[in-house]
Amino acid sequence: MPFIQIRYEDIYFDPKVQKMCVSPAFTCPYYNHTWSCPPVAPYLEEEVSTYKEFYLVFSKFDLETYIKEMKAKHPRRSEMRIRNSFYLKSMYRNDLETEMDKFLNQYKTPYEKRLLLYDGSCKVCYSKKDGKCTYDSGNPCRHP
Repeated sequence: MPFIQIRYEDIYFDPKVQKMCVSPAFTCPYYNHTWSCPPVAPYLEEEVSTYKEFYLVFSKFDLETYIKEMKAKHPRRSEMRIRNSFYLKSMYRNDLETEMDKFLNQYKTPYEKRLLLYDGSCKVCYSKKDGKCTYDSGNPCRHP
């Protein structure tokens, strides 16, 4: 995955983002089911400000082509359903840990602490053999 260094000032924090997880029109399936999601997930602006360096690690994906291919295979599926299934697919989650390890191996500056943030819910338990997050069972996070 490519990455670029960014400044703290480039990071946009807005508490309204967490409110998008639950609304009268939509409730995310992970809301109140993982340690990394509201209502238990902390608002991280203050925590993030304690770090010295920031990197945006990103991937590129041709979503339009994917949607066309899926529509051809499943003509009755809506574009919204195809998009949602893509975002939730395990194939997209499986490479997360590998890609982050690649990034960290390239990062030569010693660090005292690190914080990895990414879109959506935490994907670590789902990409490992753990199966699922421990939140619903009441057990502590296995990968804090």
